[in-house]
Amino acid sequence: MTETKPTSTSLSDSEHLSESKRLSDIEQERLESSVNGYSSRQLLAPLTLAICWAIAVFVVQELTSEANYPLPLHRAVGCRIIRFSLDLLACGAVTFLVVGWLRYLAILGWATATSAILIYNDYFGRALSWTTISNQCSEGLAMGPYVVKLFHWQSFTLILIATSALLLLAARANRRTLARRLRGKVCTALLACWILLAIASTQFIDRIAKLKSFGTVDRLTMTHGYVITWLGEWWYLDGDSLLRRANEASLTKQNRLTPVEFPVPLEDKLAIVQIESLDYDVVQHRVDGELVMPFLSDLTTRSMSYRISAIHKSGSCDADFVMLMNLNPAGDVTPYSVPGFDWRPSIAVRAHASGYESTFFHGNGSSFFNRGVGVNQMGFHQTLFSEQLEAQYNRVSGHWGISDQDVLDTSREIFLASSNRKMHFIITLTSHAPFHFLAPEDCELFPAPTSLREQYLNSMRYVDTQLKRYIQALPDDLVVVLYGDHASHVDYGKHSGDDGNEYVPFLIHKIGHNLAELQKTRSLDIALSGELTTLDAAGYVWSLFPEPK
Repeated sequence: MTETKPTSTSLSDSEHLSESKRLSDIEQERLESSVNGYSSRQLLAPLTLAICWAIAVFVVQELTSEANYPLPLHRAVGCRIIRFSLDLLACGAVTFLVVGWLRYLAILGWATATSAILIYNDYFGRALSWTTISNQCSEGLAMGPYVVKLFHWQSFTLILIATSALLLLAARANRRTLARRLRGKVCTALLACWILLAIASTQFIDRIAKLKSFGTVDRLTMTHGYVITWLGEWWYLDGDSLLRRANEASLTKQNRLTPVEFPVPLEDKLAIVQIESLDYDVVQHRVDGELVMPFLSDLTTRSMSYRISAIHKSGSCDADFVMLMNLNPAGDVTPYSVPGFDWRPSIAVRAHASGYESTFFHGNGSSFFNRGVGVNQMGFHQTLFSEQLEAQYNRVSGHWGISDQDVLDTSREIFLASSNRKMHFIITLTSHAPFHFLAPEDCELFPAPTSLREQYLNSMRYVDTQLKRYIQALPDDLVVVLYGDHASHVDYGKHSGDDGNEYVPFLIHKIGHNLAELQKTRSLDIALSGELTTLDAAGYVWSLFPEPK
């Protein structure tokens, strides 16, 4: 028995040494981890940031995509699982890729882009597309001060809360940064998973190639989010694709007014005036008991009058495209930016066949919304953008082009100088958002406007005054067509469109006559229900010209 004691003692020492070695190895691993900048607690902060960031991205996508698209439950849930997975992988990759102030910059960049997406969705009711960004960026920047004012407080609050929370999480993650090598490995792994999932989802689950035919940005964003959908647009929506989609949209015909309405006989003169930002309700709106637009309000009592829904998909130019071409725009991009579109079957050609000389007027430049590309091919005898109005008629540009007064005066002078049959197509400009283009002496209702509401109502009074000067100076029997291009989106106490439509007036007036007495639909629902659109209005105006033989 005495011989076994040394053996027992020896085993105990061996176990002790083994335990000491194991503890030493653990300590060494801790030391190496510390040197490499890694610990499980250090991973928690960036992971939390990535998850919260992904949730914020997912929510914004859900609010701005076509989330109510009718899909089977399993597909609707599957789309969202794929999108959140993509969001989580992307946010995780960015979180581990950048550190320090770059993290803050990345979050602020996301907040800026998200604000633009939400503002666009608030205004147009659809997802922001890459074709819109790439083709209408300059117009968007020009509208920047206005659309920011229209940023709904709910959206602003959402962005403010999300950005503040993410910046706080980023500050916490920045306190102890992981080693560059480890961050690189994690970022590479997340990015690789994102690429593999993106390929699988776009090629086999919800094919991004559908953009070439019937797929929309709103629908595909529901599965893939914005970045992948934008890349799909860039890859698939070339000029040929945009032209095909524009031609398909133009097959939509709609003319519900002509068959039931009195056909106004045209005489030697016709003026078609598209009025910028003219709401239907503002015509009868009052400020302290005084009508904002007394002339136009009175004109409705002596004219054929309708409440129609504006076609407003890519911008203000949709309205003039519809009236000029009697076609429905696709909405993928401003219609004047579609390469190879056939512009000849226009209202100018229709008028020319009836013996009218036609002139196009717009106080803005031909490059805005790329209008000059299409208008110059429509067959107008004379095209007068701001460039031509300055060079040929000595008009002076103000804050943003030629004023409505000068444009309407030019039209009146041309009408009165000739006895030939003439048709003028006029687009007003001074009442364009952000409604700050009036000279101080033209601010009639509110001499020192302090809000968007006051600026808008001042602009509408100015337009009313200029229309009065214009129409009252024109000869009898001249037919004037007036309509709004789209709603203003300004809350001035009363405005229609809470159902998602943009209601604008559509009037046909014949100087020296009372067309209200001849309007067959005056007492029918179709006149004021809003079921008619700008396309119906265009169909009626086109029908006033005899069919070309």
